[in-house]
Amino acid sequence: MRTLKVLFVCTGNTCRSPIAEGILRKLCSERRIKEVEVRSCGTIAALGSTVPPIALEVAKRRQIDLSGHRSAPLTKELIEGSDVILGMDESHVERVIELVPGAKTRAFLLSEFCGGCVPSRRDIVDPAGGQERAYEESLTMIESLVNKSLELLTRMVREKDGKGEKGAWKKQAKSG
Repeated sequence: MRTLKVLFVCTGNTCRSPIAEGILRKLCSERRIKEVEVRSCGTIAALGSTVPPIALEVAKRRQIDLSGHRSAPLTKELIEGSDVILGMDESHVERVIELVPGAKTRAFLLSEFCGGCVPSRRDIVDPAGGQERAYEESLTMIESLVNKSLELLTRMVREKDGKGEKGAWKKQAKSG
């Protein structure tokens, strides 16, 4: 089977996108999905920063291990090497498309990708510098959206492997 490469993008790559990456890794491990490769990066990330202790603790309580995460900046190479790029807010998707205009068909807001958008909150609020509750709320929202996205990502894997209807995932993306 071919691998589907998913890239999560946020600003600093120390909160939202590593949390999304960790959740998707955990879900794939639990469901024995080996065909999804997941990474994360940030539009203004410094190379090698760690996840703040408060985010580590909040994620750990949900059995999501982010202790080994080191931040990485968004690059053309990461974009070009990804099948699906999921931004936490509009600015992330815009930056992806600015760097690689051809990625427009592969770049989505996480909140819209699976049709799971709450109209008043398309962007996932950055908890950086906030209280524990802000991290909990972001993690809860990201977890819900990544869970909803898993079925769609699985369809994409089947299509990539020639076992699914061509373009079927596109019918579901953004429409739910």
